This record gives sequence, structure tokens and C-alpha cells, in this order.
Amino acid sequence: MKSILFTVFILISLTIKASITLDATSYSSGSGNNLTWSHTNTTGDILIVSVSTKDQSISSVKYNGTSLTNISTITNNSMRVALYYLIAPPTGTYNIIVTTSSSTNIFAGASTYSGVDQSSPIGTPASAKAQSNKASITVSSSAGDIVIDAAGSIQTTITVEAGQNQNTNIGGAIISNGSSYKDGTPSVTMSWNLSQSKDWGIVAVSLRSNSVLPIELISFNAKNIDNNIELNWSTLAEINNNYFSVERSNNSLEFEVISQIKGLGNSNSLNNYSFIDSKPLIGYNYYRLRQTDFDGKNTVSKIITINYSKPNSSQLNFEIYPNPISAGENTNIKISNFEVNTEVQIIIRNLLGQEVYSKVIYTDDLGNSLNSINIDNKITAGTYILIGSSLNQTINKYLVIK
Repeated sequence: MKSILFTVFILISLTIKASITLDATSYSSGSGNNLTWSHTNTTGDILIVSVSTKDQSISSVKYNGTSLTNISTITNNSMRVALYYLIAPPTGTYNIIVTTSSSTNIFAGASTYSGVDQSSPIGTPASAKAQSNKASITVSSSAGDIVIDAAGSIQTTITVEAGQNQNTNIGGAIISNGSSYKDGTPSVTMSWNLSQSKDWGIVAVSLRSNSVLPIELISFNAKNIDNNIELNWSTLAEINNNYFSVERSNNSLEFEVISQIKGLGNSNSLNNYSFIDSKPLIGYNYYRLRQTDFDGKNTVSKIITINYSKPNSSQLNFEIYPNPISAGENTNIKISNFEVNTEVQIIIRNLLGQEVYSKVIYTDDLGNSLNSINIDNKITAGTYILIGSSLNQTINKYLVIK
């Protein structure tokens, strides 16, 4: 019999797949050029957002300031239906913001799932459109995975097909948006029934389940210590474990290797590992482990996330003056000790989360910037939130317009 060299937990098979489970759902609708609502992620390792809009294209979808990646968008005359995803969304309650090219009707839903493969989370998406009383699409999947969808129609309600698990379903009079999931098989059909024959669009894709790691991690966590981030992980029995690669990312998509930690080779006892990241990124840091056998085969762990503040964050300064200010007047924005030579998006939102002003500024070699902005006469009196955000940092202050 041919011998195969690999690392494995005793009593665990490499072919076993973990199951994908639904963590939480949320939804909202409204009109304007953005839609904001809160979503609570408890244990999910992927966030899925379904969106339906009328007439206007979708500019961005963000969760806690982080942009989601578009899976697929289908357009049928004046209606658009789209699916977006984000790997390793932070746990807790944060805002989802859908922004469109111009003011329109927006209907959207969000779902978080756990047990999804972190290195290759989705399969090949499929989409379809037509005018009829049933929206339907067939995609490829496999046992242990699930298929998710986003469906929408114009001026009619939709009802999920029997055998699918509905997550969200809103709208109908103008446009509608629904999302659901179904266990994976080699061929899965996702369908929604329309109350009458109208234009519809549907997008679907397979979510891939985590394969069991050759070395199962009993624990993998990160914590802030002094000005560093400390990573700790533990394994049980090891066979032919050559080394771990510690990989880091600022967006959960592109990773770089920042260290290699030698494995114990063969062991039948509890083993503890640690690594100190002495130069963490400002803001959210995403970490994963890549375990490599002596024969070169490797597997990737799930992603963990931790937020890191600049060591001299007490000196980080964000000033608005004068404040309060009258509409039509200028106010100054002063940023000190921010990220150096970086683009900063300045956005003013009302307390409903609606954007009323946007401008891009830049910091200098010291991380400083001083800019004057004009408050449009059309902006009504009230309290607003002025947000300054870059790829890794976000700061905000209240702005009062008299």
C-alpha cells in the first residue's frame, strides 16, 4: 500500500467537513442614495448582504466601515439584484451601509454564517433574469456546503420555494428583496414564486464549508500587549508537522507571511505556540495560520480579527473649528498624528446615517492635514457626525449646524 505523509489529529479524518450554520439575519429598506441599518454578528465568519435597487447602480456596501466584495449583480430593466460578502466580520453590533449612485429605492438583507472556509469561501456564482411568475436559478455545490441566493422583483411580492430556508423577505409595492439558503448537492435549484408575472432577477452561489484541519486548533486567539499583538494557539497530537506560517492581512482577502514557527513534527500531547507581532497594522489586523507538512502539503486555519490602536493614540487629534457653524460658512478640519501620506475620506452624515457631504483630503509626511470645507446652504440646522476614515483608521466628531 502506498504511504501518504500528512499531519492529522488522531481520530480525525481529513475528508470530514464542518457544517455551516446561520448566525443572524437583519434587513432594512428606504429611499435615498444610502441605506443604513445595524447587524449583530455573534459567531459568524462570513457576512452576506443581498440588495435590490430601482434604476440606480450600487456604489458600495460596507460593514463597520469595511467594504464588502461583490459576488454578482444582475440587472433586469430598471431593477438590480446583487450579493456581497465579507470574510471574518468583527463580532458585535455595527452598521451596514449600502450606497447607490443616486437617490433610489433600496431593499436589503444581511445574514452571517459560521463554519465557512476562510481561504476559499465561495464557489462560482450564477444569475438569471426574466419576466414571469417564478424566479429560478441552478448552481453547482457539494455535500457539506450550502447555496445562498438573493432574489428581487418589480412591483410584486415574492415567496420562497418549499425546501429553502428563508432569511429575509421585504418589499413588494415598488421592488422586493429576498434571501435564503439550502443544503448543497452537486446541482441545487433556488426558486422564488411571484404573486404576478413581473420582471425578476436572482443571484446564487455556493458557500464552502471548512474542511477539518490536519492539525485541529484547540484554540487560536490574539490580544494586545504593550505596543504589540500576541498570537497564541494550541494543538493536540501532531504527526509530521513541519511548521506554521503566520499570515496577516488588512482586509481579510490578501495575506502576507510575517513569520514561520517550527512545528514539533510528531507529538501525542498538548502543544502551545505563540508569536509576537511587533509591527501590527493600525486598525483591524486579520491573522490566519498556514500549517505545512514535511511533504509540502498545507492547510489554512480560520481567520481571527483584532483591532490595534496607534501607540501614541493619545496624541491623535481631530479638530473642527469653528463649531457650531452656520450653513453657507466655512469650517476647518485639522488632523494630527494620523497615518502618514494617506488618503482620508471626509464624510458628514446626519443622525439617520444619511450622507450630506463628502470630500477626499490627504495627510502629509507627519500624518497631519489642515483643510477648509464649505457647508452647503441646503444643509438644514441640526447635529451631524463628521467622519474621517482611511484604510486602517476611522475618527469622528460631532458637528453642529445652526
